[in-house]
Order: sequence, then C-alpha cells, then structure tokens
Amino acid sequence: MIPVEIVWADGKRYKVDRVISASKAPRSVQAVLPVRYTVVVGGAIKLLYFEPQGESWFVEAKV
Repeated sequence: MIPVEIVWADGKRYKVDRVISASKAPRSVQAVLPVRYTVVVGGAIKLLYFEPQGESWFVEAKV
C-alpha cells in the first residue's frame, strides 16, 4: 500500500509527489500508529501514519 493523496476534512486534496520511505513508527507511538511513511507533498517532506487495525491514516501536524 502506497499513499497517493491526502484529503483534508474540508475536501482539499494534496498529491503525494513521492514516497521517500516506509518503516515502523518510533516506539513512542508504535502502539497507535505502527507504519510511518515519509513523503514529499508540494516540495515539503511530511510524515503520514497508517494504523492497520482500524485502517486509518493520520498526518503529522505542526502544533
């Protein structure tokens, strides 16, 4: 499975230009978000997470 697009709740869509890597998430978040994808979106590196049990995707956001 490879992410190809990010769709926000408001309907905005962002194409994933490239997947740099896919690996297990760091131990601190592994129980909740086990697969981490490092991707390029609009020239910026972003982290996406996939939780297979609930088949849910998450985007790491700046706080």
